[in-house]
Amino acid sequence: MNYPSIIIATVQTVAFYYIAGYFFPLIGQVTALFTPVPLIVAYVRNGRVEGLTALGASTLIVALLGGWQVAAILVLSFGLMAVGTA
Repeated sequence: MNYPSIIIATVQTVAFYYIAGYFFPLIGQVTALFTPVPLIVAYVRNGRVEGLTALGASTLIVALLGGWQVAAILVLSFGLMAVGTA
């Protein structure tokens, strides 16, 4: 398993998600479009296991920071988009 790739994808996904929603609400709509990109890259470059692991780790971090509702939004909107696109 390629742990550096998983960690990078996880951190970038959480960063895009929180930058989009909490710090820059107006610019966040544009930034939100790029939220699934690190997950797609991890999925395509390293395979299904690493992509889903990065998605799970991102979901866990977002659930710890923002609650289960925010994590559900991440998985159901951006996670499914990333897996479907990859």
